[in-house]
Amino acid sequence: MQVGNEVVLAVQKAIPNAEITLNKKSSGKFHFNLWEANRQILLKAGIPEKNIEIFVECSFQDNKKYFSVRKEDINTGRMVSGIMMLK
Repeated sequence: MQVGNEVVLAVQKAIPNAEITLNKKSSGKFHFNLWEANRQILLKAGIPEKNIEIFVECSFQDNKKYFSVRKEDINTGRMVSGIMMLK
């Protein structure tokens, strides 16, 4: 997703290996990979890579299957997500 400079600065301060989560386009705008940022945070917290699974679906691209405020504006349905840790 495209982000502004305030997000870029916050990511650089807070996300481990932030440089791999930010992609500067030829337009000069940055795109932020939230999936990778979450993966980096989990890795830094000691979660083994083999235990991290990313559900690679996008509500913006598949708004027939999922609600997308970014695509449909605020007057849309809601979703919930979660993280589960198994021992």
